[in-house]
Amino acid sequence: MNNISLQQAPFDTPAYEGTVLPFDARTMTLPYADYIELKSEASYWKAQHARVIVREEELKEQLKHKEAIIRDLNQRLYGKHSEKGGSKTEPNSNDKVGKSTRSKGQQKGKAGPGRTKRLNLPVIPEIIPLSETACGLCGLEYSLLSSYEESDIIEVKVATHVRRIKRQKCAKNCTCTPGSKIITAPVVPKLIPGSPYGNSIWEEILLRKFLHAQPVNRTLNDFTSLGLDVSPGTIAGGLKKLTPLFVPIYKAFHQQQMIENKFHNDETRWEVYEQVEGKTGHRWYLWVMQSVSVVFYRIDPTRSADVPIAHFANLIAKVVIIICDRYSAYKYTYGV
Repeated sequence: MNNISLQQAPFDTPAYEGTVLPFDARTMTLPYADYIELKSEASYWKAQHARVIVREEELKEQLKHKEAIIRDLNQRLYGKHSEKGGSKTEPNSNDKVGKSTRSKGQQKGKAGPGRTKRLNLPVIPEIIPLSETACGLCGLEYSLLSSYEESDIIEVKVATHVRRIKRQKCAKNCTCTPGSKIITAPVVPKLIPGSPYGNSIWEEILLRKFLHAQPVNRTLNDFTSLGLDVSPGTIAGGLKKLTPLFVPIYKAFHQQQMIENKFHNDETRWEVYEQVEGKTGHRWYLWVMQSVSVVFYRIDPTRSADVPIAHFANLIAKVVIIICDRYSAYKYTYGV
């Protein structure tokens, strides 16, 4: 009961006398415990082999990814640039034959273009008086001339100040009209009523952030250097209050684009650090739809074709020209 015997073919038959049995016809006898141990080890090593195969495939994928990154970085660093003025290979001695030795920039002996005239800048006269108006030896007074020696200096003066508004009040001396007897001049209009910051502050914030692409924190540092400390939270809250003022402009841009028929479309990922129910991660997408007169941006959590479909839902033209990459979302949008 403790031994197991495996036999694939009889050995006492004359057919096998004096012959060598094939491998699959040989038999052996071993204890049952050894048989169980061998089966267990075989199962163990089969499982290990399967794990190694899976691990090998994972490493191959990682290697492919890293090789792709290396190829991209090598192309950026050492590859030729197609843009004008991009990197070029070093010319050999034969390439220099016949090339001009003329140096760059303004050439000696040639008349320069002169200073740029800035006719749009206001001119503030400033008179510099003479330190001496009489001869130092005889004391005779100099005759003052009506002409001046003129020269221009361009300056930029930025200063922070407080506008102390004093609204005039008066008291009525009659009873012709009902209401208060005190009449006060109207309040100075501001973008954000009740805010201590005037329109020029918000103008600087908007221009620097959206026109010059300067971070708000850097703008606040500039304000600090001018003696004005503003909390980042105040600016963030103020920008939220200003957002509704741009909705009519936003809609007008969209309506203008809907009457055009030639577009450039593209999209790129855009990190938005906002928690959205049902969405994992912070990857959003910035969509751009450029026409002849409008560049329109949309930020959306998805890269779905629903985004351009919704944007072009009110398109008037029946035939349009779209210049884009091969992303399939644009095919659904225009029914290609």
